[in-house]
Amino acid sequence: KYLFVNKAASVEDICLDVFERTSLKTAHRRLMKLSRQNLIQAQAQREKGNRMIYSLTSTGFKRSISEEKVMKRVQLKSDSLEHDLTLLQIKRRFKDLKMVQGFYSENLILSGVLDNILEIKQLRELRPDAIIKVIINNKTLFLPLEYEASSKYSRRNENLLAKYYTS
Repeated sequence: KYLFVNKAASVEDICLDVFERTSLKTAHRRLMKLSRQNLIQAQAQREKGNRMIYSLTSTGFKRSISEEKVMKRVQLKSDSLEHDLTLLQIKRRFKDLKMVQGFYSENLILSGVLDNILEIKQLRELRPDAIIKVIINNKTLFLPLEYEASSKYSRRNENLLAKYYTS
């Protein structure tokens, strides 16, 4: 389910978040076993010295999530590895903060799994990269998060901010 939530992760990320206190070598062997069973797939990230990035396969999704209607709304594999790997780092940083009570990824938001939380259901229409649940002065807030690595999308960002403001 980790790869469903995050779309993509490196061996190092998976070691930190899933196989805690496991060596990279052992984690890599476990991931290769899952890959041979066609539950996950590996893709070399050339910009980072052919570092292997893992994502869930449709077979892995069916075995672990098993809700066909969810699969139509989510992405199993990242369209932008660098973007999704950075979001994973952002998630880790936010979760270290005491005030952050939850960090919900785009796949979780789109899947409908969290529709019992009204604020998340309402924010889904904005299609944020994530939603952060924070508690400030004993008040719970759900904040949409957009991450853009490039300033070339400034017009898109202006449109997003306008959409957020009017929602």
